[in-house]
Amino acid sequence: MKEHPSTLFLSTGGSSRPFDSYDEYYGDPDMIGANGETYVDNRFGTKETVLGVAIGQDARAYSFGDLNRSMLINDALGGMEIVVVYEQQSNVAAVFARIVAGRALTFFQADEPLHIIDEETNSVCNKLDGRAISGPLEGEQLTMVPSFQLFWFAWSDFYPDTSIYGE
Repeated sequence: MKEHPSTLFLSTGGSSRPFDSYDEYYGDPDMIGANGETYVDNRFGTKETVLGVAIGQDARAYSFGDLNRSMLINDALGGMEIVVVYEQQSNVAAVFARIVAGRALTFFQADEPLHIIDEETNSVCNKLDGRAISGPLEGEQLTMVPSFQLFWFAWSDFYPDTSIYGE
């Protein structure tokens, strides 16, 4: 709301259900989607939520546990310098290319939860859209890299040769 104070959302007055209808599915590791699991990979729990990123022929999974602890990860994948960011309150992660104006930047988490700062220019970026909001890079935009938040069994089925961040 700080970033977009005029944002509106639809409220239907609450749900008539006092529970999430998917609670049983989330909690049962043996209930595996409509098609089941075609490739078994036990490096994570079947229903652990991961952020999956594929660049070229390379794929990597980032556990939300790691993201929650670090808030951002500077990494390289498929020949691209990337930064993976996480926002705890909304449980949202995003991935951006770290190349701006022809040079690779290294980011760290700012005191403000929605901001990251690059070490090279000390510019502040919004971590959800990659826009530089102050500093020498103000007005520049990090390029978003497609990523997917999903259960481990689904990611490893699509990318059986995936690496895992930190391994």
